[in-house]
Amino acid sequence: MKLVLTILLFLSVNFLSHGQFIHTEEFIKKIEAYPKDKLESLKKIAKLFTDSLEKSNSSDVDRAFVELLKVQTEIQDNYNKVLWESEDYESLESIMYANEKLHTQKAKEFEKYAEENGFIIQVTEGTINIEKSPTFLIETFIEFLSSSMKSYLKQYCDELKAPFMEDGGIIIDFTTFRERVLFWDNFDKQNPDFPIPNYPKNQFEFYLYHLLSGADNTPAFDWNSKIILESYLKVYNEIIQENPNTRTAHILKDYTKMLKLNSYKKNDELMNFINKYDPYKY
Repeated sequence: MKLVLTILLFLSVNFLSHGQFIHTEEFIKKIEAYPKDKLESLKKIAKLFTDSLEKSNSSDVDRAFVELLKVQTEIQDNYNKVLWESEDYESLESIMYANEKLHTQKAKEFEKYAEENGFIIQVTEGTINIEKSPTFLIETFIEFLSSSMKSYLKQYCDELKAPFMEDGGIIIDFTTFRERVLFWDNFDKQNPDFPIPNYPKNQFEFYLYHLLSGADNTPAFDWNSKIILESYLKVYNEIIQENPNTRTAHILKDYTKMLKLNSYKKNDELMNFINKYDPYKY
């Protein structure tokens, strides 16, 4: 009897010390109240998620995580606007220098502030930006998520670590490029009810489109001859041969047949085929 009372007392104290668990709907309402222009809001929301969210239903936990990501993106966007207009911006730009000895004290403090609150500093096209920290996302949340959301988060963080494009050109290698197209192809097929509607399909079509067309400064067709580059054609054939049952392979089979009929030269017929997957058409 004493043992039972001791256990009940322990559970009661433990419950009270951690506070009452909240369900997903309440979590979503609570996070709306946090300021969306302060980085520290994310750390507070993350603590609410890890310490107080009721986690018995994995689909509800995933839904809460999706809402958290939306708020993180809003904080990121709002803070970047403040950052670019800041009178300290020029001082903070010293973060761009590879030599850390050239970083100003304000830049060092800013970088520390970002990292402590779940963000990193990213330099793109000569501009510093706040970006989500892949390390923070993985270390803080992945243990609570469903298997499909874990898979999504790992891929999402890999893509944060290795941006796809910069200065109008593709900057990842073809192996990674191929892996991304196939990942989103399979993920979209396997997760029709994913809690971020259309995201897997949009990611698949984004990468597929660029696999077919290239980008402004890294086009799939030669600038002068308009002939498809061998590096792109090689990837098409590899996917067709090694991943024949994927949607990507079926699309590429049709596309390579069309390329052959048109002597591998860019024309309106080929562009009409490519533009079916244009992510910028809407």
